Amino acid sequence: MGNLITRRIFRMKTGVEVSDTQTGLRAFSTRLLDFMLDIEGERYEYEMNVLVTCAKANIPIIEVPIETIYHDKGNSCSHFRKVRDSVRIYRQLLKFSFVSFSSFLLDYVMLAGLILVLNNILLQIFLAVYIPLYPAKILTECTLFLISWLIQKKLIFSVRKSVGIKYPVLIKKSGERI
Repeated sequence: MGNLITRRIFRMKTGVEVSDTQTGLRAFSTRLLDFMLDIEGERYEYEMNVLVTCAKANIPIIEVPIETIYHDKGNSCSHFRKVRDSVRIYRQLLKFSFVSFSSFLLDYVMLAGLILVLNNILLQIFLAVYIPLYPAKILTECTLFLISWLIQKKLIFSVRKSVGIKYPVLIKKSGERI
């Protein structure tokens, strides 16, 4: 149940579909070693940090089906501590969400403030050159729309280059039904 919830939250936050967020069985290209060594965390939180970091860096994650074998029916040899490890895992997802939401708010407030200031400056300039109020306001809004469109086209929605890592991360795709 925990894996089901975690993978859905992970997909919601990153847009990346992974069937098992806590597999512990991953394969990486040797070219990713330095990248992986820079990722913080221990135990199960490291698993989540790897997935979040790879998702943010646009590193492809490829799942390969393997057979899941447990020592016994209750999986008594597992080292997973339900409460403590779950808190550590979800803390990483919540941190990722908090940073994303904070960035959104900061961007929105700064953008709204900048547009308000520019709107006032442009309107004052148009009025200073004796353009009547209503045409000046329309001209101001059209100018700001054009500037906004150009900034979004060139900076925000331009095609971004990846971090240069082209080797996928392979993880186990559990054959279990959840």
